[in-house]
Amino acid sequence: MKFSCDTAASHAPIELWELILDFLWDEPAALVACTTVCTDWHPRSKLLLKNLDSSNAHELSNPEDVRRLAKLLHAMPFKRQTSRRVRITGNPAASGSLAHIAAFAASLVEKFPSVYSLEIHNGSWRPGSIQLTSALLHLSAFRIVMLDLDGITLPSITVFGRLIASLSRLKGLRLGNLYFSDGRLPVPLYRRWKTLPKLTAIHVECASVAVLDALAATHLTENCNLLYLRDLTIPHFQPLEHGVRSSNLKSMLWNSKDSLKHLYIETCPQVEIDMTQEPTLSDDVDLSCSTALKDLRLTIGFHSSTVSSRHTEWVLHLMSNMSGPSSLERIVLRLRRLSGKFSIANIREIIRGYAQLDRVLCAPRLPLFRSLQFKIDLHPDGMKSAEGIWHEAAPRYFSSLVASSKLSVQWVLSGLGKVPL
Repeated sequence: MKFSCDTAASHAPIELWELILDFLWDEPAALVACTTVCTDWHPRSKLLLKNLDSSNAHELSNPEDVRRLAKLLHAMPFKRQTSRRVRITGNPAASGSLAHIAAFAASLVEKFPSVYSLEIHNGSWRPGSIQLTSALLHLSAFRIVMLDLDGITLPSITVFGRLIASLSRLKGLRLGNLYFSDGRLPVPLYRRWKTLPKLTAIHVECASVAVLDALAATHLTENCNLLYLRDLTIPHFQPLEHGVRSSNLKSMLWNSKDSLKHLYIETCPQVEIDMTQEPTLSDDVDLSCSTALKDLRLTIGFHSSTVSSRHTEWVLHLMSNMSGPSSLERIVLRLRRLSGKFSIANIREIIRGYAQLDRVLCAPRLPLFRSLQFKIDLHPDGMKSAEGIWHEAAPRYFSSLVASSKLSVQWVLSGLGKVPL
């Protein structure tokens, strides 16, 4: 468009046109057209389009956001190939309702061929608010490979299982704070769920009883190669048929028996593992069936000022119960004080407490084992003394591991930031 020199519009200041263009902030088709009108309109129109488009991460918190995204993808078809992530959050105007998941699935299923990551955060999926069969049918047409659920309430474990099963291309699953309006296990208890052959990584940020129940009941760990459990509490025991009792965590590990290669467990900071507790964690973390396990990493918290056998025996029990021959190659023990740092006396207690690992890990049934690493909280002032104690005592208590160069230690000093598991 080119203005004639004798029209009033051609003499209007650009600031006036920019104010008019601002009224089109949620009309992507009109803004795309405005970018081609003239060079003066182009910068403002592009800026408004950029503000409307949240690049590669679209956040949808209500049905209007879904409608706006649909209009954007219709006006800018190339975005269908470049948009990779979508985040759906609860509608603040409807008490956090996630009912617009259905609108997202139905209206964007053909417009979003490239999206691979779906995040559902901070909301409530109320029973009856979504036509479940229709919504899951539309979701199954997406090519989603990563799913992140955090801070949400689902109607039941059955709905959770059906949601995951609808995403047949899923490779990774992250679970944060997850709750259920109805926490009862699906009936029948041994219901056969759809297997997801590509779901090989499950990351659980809050390993609560409800989340472990859901994972165990839906058999999602069947093909899992990497399982990360953070803030793990003493698992809840469920009554099964014929009076047999089995924990949810034990069921998860049993389901992944031939596929699990990497297991990371971080105990809850508020829970100190004690062998006098029943049931004990060592009974639940049953690795006797994990024949493919290569990498085991345990983060263990200590409240008390001393490290005694009641804190260390569950790890020894866990290692002793592993059936052989095993493919285990590496163990990392991250030991942290939940208040302060370990003292020099604690370092001696740790070495003595885990000394039996020298015999267990050098047994013939672990032919591939090559590394045991301790990561221990320590104050910087005690670094030199701790090193001296370690070099003095480690060869005496871990003679076989030291002789074969399979033992190492890393001091986690205060003030140096978080050390990865």
